[in-house]
Amino acid sequence: MRQAPFVARYRAEWQALERCLRDRRADCPDLPHRYRRVCQQLALARR
Repeated sequence: MRQAPFVARYRAEWQALERCLRDRRADCPDLPHRYRRVCQQLALARR
């Protein structure tokens, strides 16, 4: 997958994780899941 479609596909998830990390008052019970997903996406990007 090319970079532009890859970024477009996962941008919303990355931004949601960023908001969760930035706003400490935010209720993010699924933080470990979101972080794991981003790590998997980055692993795909390295291929």
